[in-house]
Amino acid sequence: ALVCRAADLMHLNRVARALLPCLCVVGSFFASYSTLCSGAPDQSARDKLRHLGLKTTVVFMGYNPDRTENWEALVRNYGAMDDIVDQIIVLWCNPAKPPPWSKIANISVPVPVKLVKAYSSSLNELFNVSQHVRTTSVIDVDDDLIVSADLVACMLAVWSQETRQLVGYHLDKRGHTSNYEYNLGWTDPFGGNWYSMVLDKTWLFHKDYLDYYMQKEDVLKLVDDTRNCEDIAMSLLITFKGGLAPISIGEAFSGARYLRTDLESGGVGISTSAGHSEKRDFCLRWFKERYGKAAFARTMDTRTCW
Repeated sequence: ALVCRAADLMHLNRVARALLPCLCVVGSFFASYSTLCSGAPDQSARDKLRHLGLKTTVVFMGYNPDRTENWEALVRNYGAMDDIVDQIIVLWCNPAKPPPWSKIANISVPVPVKLVKAYSSSLNELFNVSQHVRTTSVIDVDDDLIVSADLVACMLAVWSQETRQLVGYHLDKRGHTSNYEYNLGWTDPFGGNWYSMVLDKTWLFHKDYLDYYMQKEDVLKLVDDTRNCEDIAMSLLITFKGGLAPISIGEAFSGARYLRTDLESGGVGISTSAGHSEKRDFCLRWFKERYGKAAFARTMDTRTCW
């Protein structure tokens, strides 16, 4: 499959946009260019994965019963990807409410669906699923998103070449300031901005990092104490353990990922709660003190498969 790099393109940005809107950089800085201007995803990534028999496990977590109306769509969407998805794990993390399994229990799809009730409402529970995973990778997705098969395939294809790294989506890139403050800003894949993290709305990584995370008692306590930062923690731990910055996948066609904005939020979400930004800053500085600069590798690496 063609894997395209956006690193080292800052000074070529204007020329690329004007002359080659679908520009892909293959290999290093002085590599040749090719264009893929069809406006639709190339099937080569999915075909290669099918040939190799490489699949991943989809995990999504639920807490609010009002959000589960999207579950049927999620299961039907990922359940049809039997060439690249081995299993769907639906994790219910609200001990105060019974799991709403009736929403999806009778849906017939080629991909097996495993229903798991978490031990608690801790945000750490998202990563406490290694015992259920049969593949070497997992892809976490939010329950208000629908991710296309082509995006899943691209993330898996890129990851298969870089298995120590975290692969996320370009809309979820985040950075940090020189004072280790959380940077919400992002630009498009060719905008030239550095980033050091990707968020867990849609990301894919090696399943071994699940156990690595759950063995970090200090990190588990940080996340529980702040009721925040599980995504920051996993992203930085993967960089620290793997020794490489994350990778983001750029969007080159419409419909790669669809957000359901009409779903009930169930009150104030974590990202809109009071003190959210301050908690993020605190977590970054906490990581800097305990894990050092090795957890904060910066990158401009953005790739695509179409």
